[in-house]
Amino acid sequence: MNKNYKTYLTSAAVFIGTSLMAQTAITVTQSDLPTIGSSWINAGDTAATSLTITPASSSFQAWNYASSFTVSGYDTTILVSPNGLQGASNFPQANMAINNPKDSMAIFIKSDNTGLYMDGYYSYSTQNPYNVIDMNPNDLFIPVPFTYNSSRTNTAKYTITFTSGSIPLKMVAYATKLFTADAFGSLVTPVATYPNTLRLKTYQTTLDSMFANFGSGYQFVSKSGDTTTTYTWLRNTSTPIVMEIYLDATNNIVEGSYLFQNNVGIQQQALVSNGLTVYPNPAKDQITIIARGLEAGRSVLSVYDNLGNLVMQNQVETNMTSSTFVLPIAHLAQGVYSYQLNNNAKSLSGKFVKQ
Repeated sequence: MNKNYKTYLTSAAVFIGTSLMAQTAITVTQSDLPTIGSSWINAGDTAATSLTITPASSSFQAWNYASSFTVSGYDTTILVSPNGLQGASNFPQANMAINNPKDSMAIFIKSDNTGLYMDGYYSYSTQNPYNVIDMNPNDLFIPVPFTYNSSRTNTAKYTITFTSGSIPLKMVAYATKLFTADAFGSLVTPVATYPNTLRLKTYQTTLDSMFANFGSGYQFVSKSGDTTTTYTWLRNTSTPIVMEIYLDATNNIVEGSYLFQNNVGIQQQALVSNGLTVYPNPAKDQITIIARGLEAGRSVLSVYDNLGNLVMQNQVETNMTSSTFVLPIAHLAQGVYSYQLNNNAKSLSGKFVKQ
């Protein structure tokens, strides 16, 4: 057989095999769910004026949202161990958590071979009339294993008891979600291209019932309900969600978000325990950096943009106990920045998001 002809056949076989592989729907499994240490920043669009949803399809799609988002803010998520967090004893099944000191709240998460669930959350704010919300059954967010045409239903429930004036009140809430993987294909966002994603459609129905105790036990007072739809694009990795679009009860698109950067907080999270904290994060006008354990003396605080360019640098005084620095950032453009605090004996670094 002619050598060139054999080369042509080999190349054709590779091309056909690659094409078939690219056009096969992925399966999202437990190994793709986030774990302790997973972290990411989402860019959000609360106007959603240019976002659209294509119909469900059994053929490979090519979604392009590169120019569809108008970013209104950024949100950082870091998954940590629940051990030692306030309220953790209320959620013994949780194996991860999101701690949010800014909102005085911790969200407790359970991950297993059926999916990623919210177990509940604990508020340590004295202003909150209730501090424990236990989802029982848990609220499912990512079902696994899941591939094109898979479907699953999950109903979560929680009960809140509180007092209005002198009247004890109780709200019982149900959230039923119907998950369907209705399409698959490549996805382009403003910051990345994902060659193979699975689109998850989540139709949620909520029903809240209110009861009041006027002295002879709780009596039904009222109920309210709502429906929402969320489209989520998933990939095979430990930060599986790369884009989401949210619709209200009338199927109007009201919000969207996309993965801006992943694994941004792992290094910072480790440094927090070594004495460096930044808040709020994300921030608009200023950030506060707290450093502990540095030698007393003069240090250099430097801020770099995402390309590594030095954008700010200040000399600051540090001590062995605790040093606090307020850094104005209103003049910076939106994006991810890294900061370094250096003295003769030690160097600490982390990242923050400018909204």
